[in-house]
Amino acid sequence: MTILKCKMCGGTLEIKPEETITVCDSCGTRQTLPKINDDRRANMYDRADHFRRSNDYDKAMSIYEQILNEDNTDAEAYWSIVLCRYGIEYIEDPTSRKRIPTVNRMQFTSIFSDEDFKSSLEYADSYQRGIYEEEAQAIDEIQRGILAISQKEEPFDVFICYKETDSNGRRTQDSVLANDLYHELKKEGFKVFYSRITLEDKLGTAYEPYIFAAINSAKVMVVIGTKIEYFNSVWIKNEWSRYLSLIKKGSNKILIPAYKDIDPYDLPDEFSHLQAQDMTKLGFIQDLIRGIKKIAAADVQNKPGRDSVLTDSKNSTTAPLLRRAFIFLEDGDFEKADEYCEKVLDADPENAHAYLGKLMAELEVEKQEDLLDCNEPFDDNNNYKKALKYADDKLSAALKGYVSHINDEEDRKKQNIYDKAVSLYDTGEYEEAINAFESLGSYKDSRLYLIRAIRASLKGAETGSYIYFGEYEQDNNTSNNKESIEWQVLAKENNRFLVVSRYALDCKEYNETDKFVTWETCTLRTWLNGSFYDNAFSSSEKAMILSSTIANENNPEYGTAGGNKTTDRVFLLSISEAQKYFSSDSERLAKPTAYAIVNGAYEDDGYCFWWLRSPGRGSRAACVDPDGSVLDYGDDVYVDYGAVRPALWIDISNLEP
Repeated sequence: MTILKCKMCGGTLEIKPEETITVCDSCGTRQTLPKINDDRRANMYDRADHFRRSNDYDKAMSIYEQILNEDNTDAEAYWSIVLCRYGIEYIEDPTSRKRIPTVNRMQFTSIFSDEDFKSSLEYADSYQRGIYEEEAQAIDEIQRGILAISQKEEPFDVFICYKETDSNGRRTQDSVLANDLYHELKKEGFKVFYSRITLEDKLGTAYEPYIFAAINSAKVMVVIGTKIEYFNSVWIKNEWSRYLSLIKKGSNKILIPAYKDIDPYDLPDEFSHLQAQDMTKLGFIQDLIRGIKKIAAADVQNKPGRDSVLTDSKNSTTAPLLRRAFIFLEDGDFEKADEYCEKVLDADPENAHAYLGKLMAELEVEKQEDLLDCNEPFDDNNNYKKALKYADDKLSAALKGYVSHINDEEDRKKQNIYDKAVSLYDTGEYEEAINAFESLGSYKDSRLYLIRAIRASLKGAETGSYIYFGEYEQDNNTSNNKESIEWQVLAKENNRFLVVSRYALDCKEYNETDKFVTWETCTLRTWLNGSFYDNAFSSSEKAMILSSTIANENNPEYGTAGGNKTTDRVFLLSISEAQKYFSSDSERLAKPTAYAIVNGAYEDDGYCFWWLRSPGRGSRAACVDPDGSVLDYGDDVYVDYGAVRPALWIDISNLEP
């Protein structure tokens, strides 16, 4: 019998094999059940449901998606994603005592048109399907009510996103700053959504219709934060993540993060491509208002591209098609826009504006001048080259100007980061300097400074401290540079350091096949000393990594043979080393990186299972449990949810100061 948590109230459910629906003894709710084939899957569902009940829908959704990656026929996983997408929270009706849904993330799309809802019905049995359809009907009625209210609201120009109260219920500094900004914007004639005032006459009613209307109508969202945890608090993130989602789908909107008394490098990763504003900067509000005015002014101008396209087109047959293409662009229908541009090119293969339209569709840009806001230059794009080749002087100058502007803006940003990084290096703040230089790639002499900062940080390292050394994908954003690996210093012998990665960096089998192996013969050793070593370290870093003779002792509890000594640059800790260098279970706790989680790392309350090199009982390999305890008996060598914490010896005896 499997134990699960009720997805409504969190109560305990005892699930019989092959059971697809049940009734919770705690809240009395009849509900559907997931496919559970082992304790790991049950733990994944419990963790995801916990996040969803806590309204942390994005975290929950990522786990449900991981479940679907493993089994794309699990109806409950599809349904759970729907609940996250619409922000469904089940609250207790005080009259009937039943759990009823509320919608916290309103969507224009009806739940009945949602593709994941359709998939949940496709893979559900008849009992599950009936419950899904019944709940969907209730959610659809709530949607209709929210839309009816929201459509009566006048559009907003600016949405101020901030945290109103702290954990003790006191008003935050963010609220005060938002209040000041609200009144300054109101003086300039903007219609501003500021919940403290905008919603004050809505007490006793659901706020979602008004928040939904404001998020969808506002051209600008300003996200204010004086603490990193405020930016990431559930309800604040719920607002700005929804706004960013609209932008990604093609809406002509701008999000501006505004911070105070925090390091901009600590802002949420989702803001990394945005120009954040420092609220301590002199003239911040005036600069912000001036920028919002420009955005508002651009919005009321004639829609770009349409008239100029018609005027510049020499072919009366293709002019209407071009007009349609640019209308599709304005509407965010990039697939249709590209299709109509292709129709133009069939009749007029040297039409510069058709190539421009294809470029905009590919980059998902609705207005021509929005090409200025692209994050990266697009002069290598084939459609850009064709547009430039056939363009007249006016269009050619505009296209070159867009690329030049992006390059100048990129150089300015990099120079600012570079200047700050050099200053951090000069003042001995090496860890921050490493992060900054790492983000710059090959800009100027950043790589040289990066190596110097790494070496300087190593010189001052002591047992128990943390250092940065090497790079590995960790945030699962492969479009950016790899992240510096953080290591914990376990031992120091003169200028030699034994280190282990602070976080579990990846997820790998101890051995790819189910057979008895020792550390000497396992595939994980091959990977660590091959692919991992080659890709994680530069040539200068590799010169610092010692080739060490590794003792592979027998299992102390079960006597399983550890095998021959090995010579390794990268290895795993043994049972005795894990007990020697970590004095307690709590010290052995390890969190997996986002990349490791995506690759299958099992986690429980944020901590993961990680491999040791020692043998376990029989043909197993030893490991550390998510609770930090050393499991002498281990786990099957071929399981694919074991995380990896590499260890190595570093020698800095020849390093210059």
